Order: sequence, then structure tokens, then C-alpha cells
Amino acid sequence: MKFVSCIGAGLMAAAFACISGGALAAEDATTFMLNPAHDGNIKLKGFNPPLKLKWSRDLGGNVTYPLIANGRIYVTTDRNPDNGNGSTVYALDLHSGDILWQQGIGGTYNNATMTYDRGQVFALDDAGQLYGFDGETGTPGLNIHLGDEYSTNEPPVADRGTIYASEQGVYAIDEETGAEKWHQFYSWGTFPALGGKNLFTENGSWLYSTSQKGKTKWHQTDTGGAPAFYKGRIYTTYGNVIDAGTSEVVTTLPPVDRLMAFWSDKTTDYRLGISNGQLSAIDVNTGTVAWTFSGDSTLITAPIVINDRIAVGSSAGTLYLVDAATGTQRWSQTVPAGISATGWIPWISMAAGDGALAVPGGNSLTVFVSGKKN
Repeated sequence: MKFVSCIGAGLMAAAFACISGGALAAEDATTFMLNPAHDGNIKLKGFNPPLKLKWSRDLGGNVTYPLIANGRIYVTTDRNPDNGNGSTVYALDLHSGDILWQQGIGGTYNNATMTYDRGQVFALDDAGQLYGFDGETGTPGLNIHLGDEYSTNEPPVADRGTIYASEQGVYAIDEETGAEKWHQFYSWGTFPALGGKNLFTENGSWLYSTSQKGKTKWHQTDTGGAPAFYKGRIYTTYGNVIDAGTSEVVTTLPPVDRLMAFWSDKTTDYRLGISNGQLSAIDVNTGTVAWTFSGDSTLITAPIVINDRIAVGSSAGTLYLVDAATGTQRWSQTVPAGISATGWIPWISMAAGDGALAVPGGNSLTVFVSGKKN
């Protein structure tokens, strides 16, 4: 790993977080699928249907997944401000959609991913460069080259001062100094998920559990697919369910087309997933399908759970809120700018946080808030 530069913004940002609320809140969306576990689940006070459109903004390039923290939305687009290779990182006011700052970053294929922690935004381009920006001002911080071996730049995650970023394996990077804490080498890039003080990464058909200090705890074969951590288990998009502590394959569920989300009632945990344009809730212990929601039968986004409602979108541009317990539609509206499918390269998904639901659609980002007074 080549260390390029790191200005003294890290300590200042950490101090600012303690003073002004830059520390993570329960209602923040800090990475792909909302949180480092990628469980697609968030609690938002006072967020109830019907929703109302708050604003929509065209950013001039394809919008990836949003982050939401401290009254701001952060996104990247596939267009560099200098019209060259690379991407642009934007910070927008959550309530008005005004652009607060923007920074161009490098890359080969105009694809970047992000995470947020302790008042800073960290972006990873597809050439292995990791950047840090002050979340409030956009002042550049970290600028570190991880490597040139792989270019999928899976979404990084950050937790308690450490960034976990993929570049033919996974790097643990100190947010303040840019120092490498440890590095696990794999044969290609990996999709990191955090849970239970451990990091879970996939490498082709292999799944690894690594302590946050870099010690491999176990690996499991033939369990590939993007992982999510929920209540002591790892779930992969291929349908495997693995005990996070022992590496035992507990059961196998049907595979899903997009990333998963999870919801629980008082007795049962459910995996929520899209397959063939429909959303289903499956009892994770029995494999029983509790319900299926079709909408217009063209559902294309990974579901996210907001309180007891599931947000999901269709290729026709319809945004739905569905009751998590019954699968009953509670609200829907056409998004004028359209809805982008959840996908890999570019990495795209909806996000919810700080009382708002953010929906990427092509070059536009559209934000909804609760229209119901509580």
C-alpha cells in the first residue's frame, strides 16, 4: 500500500463530531444497504405513510447509493467535474436538496463507493484510491492508494475509527492517520460486512470471518454471494445461512436477485428478498414463505425496512411501502425521475435516514418524507 497524503483533518473531525453531533446517530445511513451489517433495517422516528415528495435534483451523472447523516445526503455520480475519468462526491442539504459541496475524485471507469464515520465521508474509486472528506465542509483529508489489482471497489464500511475497504482482499485503515492496521489478501475484491465485532468477507465461493484486529477466525467454502449480518448469522445472496460464531451452515434459503433486508416480529425472523420481480418474506428457520408482494411485478430494488414498513421500487418508477408483517401495500407513488435498479458496478440502492427516504433514479436523486403529522 502506498501512502500518498493525510492532512491533519482527522483529529479535528473527530473532535468536531464530539462537539457538534458528528458521531453516528441511530438514524444515520452510513454505507450501502444502510449500515455496516448490510441488513437493510433502520428505525426512523415519525416516519409514516403517506409520504410526500420533498425534492428531486438532477446531478448530471448516474447517482449511486446515498449516505444520510447530520442533515446531509452524500452521493457519488459517474461524472467527474473536469469531464475526465473519475467521479464526483456530493454533499446535499437533506431538507432543501441544495448542493453544499462537491469534490472530484479519480478512477478508471467513473465508479466510486462510499462510507461515513465520525463526521467524515470516505470514497473509494475503482483504481484503488481511498479519499476522505470532512462531512460538513468537504475539506479533503485522507488520500491513500490501496493497490492496482482489482477494480470493482465494493462498498467500504467504517466503524469506530477504522475503514474496511476492498482491493484484492480487504484493508483496515486508520481514519485519522491513514495508517494500514492490517491487510488480508484474497484472489480478488471482496464485499465486507461487519457484525458481532467481526468482519465477514466473501471471496468467490469462500466466506471468511476475521476479527477487527485482522485475525482470521474461520473460513467456509461453497457459501459465496454478498453477505449480510443479522442476529448472529450470515446470510448470502446465494441463499446460504451460516452461524457467525461457528461457521456452521444452518440452512439454505432460495437465492435472491438483489441484496436482502430483514425484519422480526416478537417470535420470528424474516429474510426479505426480490426474486423474479416480486418481494417475499421467508421465515429464516423454517424456510416458509410468509407472504409475497408483487406490486406491478417489476420490482428492481433491494428492499429496505423502515420501522415496520418495507420500501421497494419498480422499473416502472413506482415506489411502494409494504407492511412487513402482512405484505399489504400501504402506500405507492410514481417517482417522476424514475428508480434505478439495485446493482453491482455501479453500486446503487435506496437509503433511509434522518426522517427521509432517498431514491436514486438515473442522474437524479429524489427524497421523500412523511406526510403524516404525529
